[in-house]
Amino acid sequence: MSTYTKVTVQGLQHAAQIVFQPDGTPHVKAHNDADAYYCVGYLHAKYRLFQIDFIRRQGHGRLAEVVGPTLLESDKYQRELNLSRLVDGEWKLIQAVPETRAVIEAYTAGVNSVIDEYRASGQWPFFFQQLGYTPEPWTPQDTLMSNAVMSQLLSSTEIPVLYSMIADKLGEDKLSKLFPVLPNNEQNPYDRGPYRKLPPQPFPISPEQYFREFHAHANASVEDLVAATEATVDREAGLDFLARFNQIPTHNQRDRHSNAWVVSGEKSTTGKAMLAADPHLVLNLPSIWYQVHIETPQFDITGVTVPGNPFVFIGRNQHLAWGVTSGQNASNFFYKEHTDEAHPNQYLWDGAWHEFFTTTTEIKVRGAETVEHTYQSSVHGPIIMRGDAPYALTWVYGVPGRGATAYHKATQAKSFDQFKAAIRLAENSPLNWCCADDQNNIGIISGGRLAMFREGVKPWLPMTGTGEADIIGLVPKEAMPLAHNPEQHYLSTSNQRQAGPDYPYYLGTATNFDPGYRANRAHQLLAAKDKFSPEDFVAMQFDVTDCLAAKIVPVLLNTMQGQVSGDLEIQALRVLSSWDYQMLATEVGPTLWWEFWSSYLQETFDPWMNLAGLPVKEYNASPIEYLNSALDQNLEHWTLADPTNEFFTNPQTGVARTAPEVMVAAFHKMVNTLQEKLGTDVDTWTWGSVHNRLIASLIGEPSLSYGPVPCDGDTFTLNVSPGMTATFGASWRMVTVLDKHYTGAGIYPGGQSEDPTSGWYTDRLAGWATGNYAKFVSFHDAEKDPQNTQRWELQPAKHQG
Repeated sequence: MSTYTKVTVQGLQHAAQIVFQPDGTPHVKAHNDADAYYCVGYLHAKYRLFQIDFIRRQGHGRLAEVVGPTLLESDKYQRELNLSRLVDGEWKLIQAVPETRAVIEAYTAGVNSVIDEYRASGQWPFFFQQLGYTPEPWTPQDTLMSNAVMSQLLSSTEIPVLYSMIADKLGEDKLSKLFPVLPNNEQNPYDRGPYRKLPPQPFPISPEQYFREFHAHANASVEDLVAATEATVDREAGLDFLARFNQIPTHNQRDRHSNAWVVSGEKSTTGKAMLAADPHLVLNLPSIWYQVHIETPQFDITGVTVPGNPFVFIGRNQHLAWGVTSGQNASNFFYKEHTDEAHPNQYLWDGAWHEFFTTTTEIKVRGAETVEHTYQSSVHGPIIMRGDAPYALTWVYGVPGRGATAYHKATQAKSFDQFKAAIRLAENSPLNWCCADDQNNIGIISGGRLAMFREGVKPWLPMTGTGEADIIGLVPKEAMPLAHNPEQHYLSTSNQRQAGPDYPYYLGTATNFDPGYRANRAHQLLAAKDKFSPEDFVAMQFDVTDCLAAKIVPVLLNTMQGQVSGDLEIQALRVLSSWDYQMLATEVGPTLWWEFWSSYLQETFDPWMNLAGLPVKEYNASPIEYLNSALDQNLEHWTLADPTNEFFTNPQTGVARTAPEVMVAAFHKMVNTLQEKLGTDVDTWTWGSVHNRLIASLIGEPSLSYGPVPCDGDTFTLNVSPGMTATFGASWRMVTVLDKHYTGAGIYPGGQSEDPTSGWYTDRLAGWATGNYAKFVSFHDAEKDPQNTQRWELQPAKHQG
């Protein structure tokens, strides 16, 4: 029997209906945009209020206020970045777009309606009771903060600091070989050219205006620029910064693997374009996503939202579908400011001495006294590190942009061209938008900001702050990576470098991007069949073939001929010789492969990293884990094509070595390590015995978490599960067909509610693990379905004011 609830609320223009499926998916029917997004705000607050409050507190630098001193350093860093000022600036930009402003104001009113209900009743949700505080009213800027924090998650990097520390010990020549700008292994970029080289595009708000005195055109000749030396980070200051940087909650959640691919009707069994998307992010309970379906006379949208933000980030409407992967392009740049004793509290920039901006802010700390935090900024941004000199951080997204307007327009686009035009308004961290429409158009669009520099600048290292290396503008939208209706009738993006080596702008180094193994596997599968069904796409999302293993293991088997000793090594080699490169939890082959590859990395690179002062105890969980993209690519390339490469030689002993010699040593080490960990019965060395999945609760409480449980996959598989305890993975899986029947389905791990006592807290985990996706349905079908017993009607208060 249906439960029909009527709720009178402030801020709604007309009555709106909400029908819930048994898994908590709401179907919203409203009279207009504003009322629809009011309902989304109401739903987010009803089921994810603590989560959205946590996100805004992180962005504003106010977590220590409710959690305590453990997050004080995080708050300090966020205050220095000053995201609060960023979202204030974005809200000012939105004033010029009435339709987006109205939607955000309506969403804000929906959130506040629920907060008012809780305040009136005194019955606050579970986590507020546990932590003993209540949320403040929601603001439009808080809504924009959700997008800012997501952009921070997807773009923050400490690569230039690490590179500089390595270059200081090994020299720039060695650095460029260990961590090249261009990847040296097989790549499948989605934009294969030809490419355009156009003049820089200015920021939407000029840096001069935003930073008061910053300007992009420094007074330096090309000769001066090329002669300028790159800055070197003081080692102790660098290590202190790295430790501080990784205390930010989202900064330890940056294993940014995602997949999206698309085929046109010519390659689909349905005759229509078909799209799959599975963004790989940190997995938490509650999920980063909240599923919703919205219907108004103007549009019909289904998919997942980020709580705190009204718009469907990945999903579809009546005419098109979209998925997204992180662009992983360079977005953080570090500048070494020039100071001297004759000019206290000043720095040299653009030929003149300038005062540092000094800011003092108060940070409340739960259970402790309020902390006064004073920091300085230059024209390049906040001073985030001091050692031999002040180092400023320029974050390309740190200048206000039009991301909210872009997402609003994109979700209501009716064609690929309209979607592309909308996404190109976005000025957030770079993202790859995979799209298909009902006219059989397919494509991938690079959206966001890509910084441009003068010739000769090396933005992968800390740069001189005197002006010569300043950003001169942005890569024009017309020149950013793009693929549209290719001859092969398919496209895919898995965080690989978006364009080939001839692309005329700086995208990032090989370290920024995924090494390309997932992209290569997707390309391999999509090229192998004439036509794909939706079921084929689901199978691809669960594919656990390790393409790197398929290349390296045959070389290892050949190398180890006559090199094994003892029963355990003989058994291990026999298992590998019959293994099919599937990273299945029930098999032994994956364990042998992964332990070998980790040992091979260590044997090759540990001597060099030790020399650089960055010792590594365990790869894939190390201080330089974020650099492993380039190291994986190098070791693959050298093993297959350059076995006498200089980096196989141990720089500490001077003993020359070759790839085969290091592989043999790594194999012996692998068997010894596994014997110590797992015993002498090789049959018990299954992947699931050492590799598991953990989905932690938002507050880290084990009793409210899922796992650890054995799981398939690894860092390089389409069904990704990086690390030995995988906390990242497919945060939402979606497959959809661009037909008139709205065919599609999706699933994410967890549930719609953040309340651990709710039946909607973990109810989707089983379907996510087994591939039992929930089908998309229309509001009409949801309303007629007798299983959907929970129904709401939100009614506007008669006298609103």
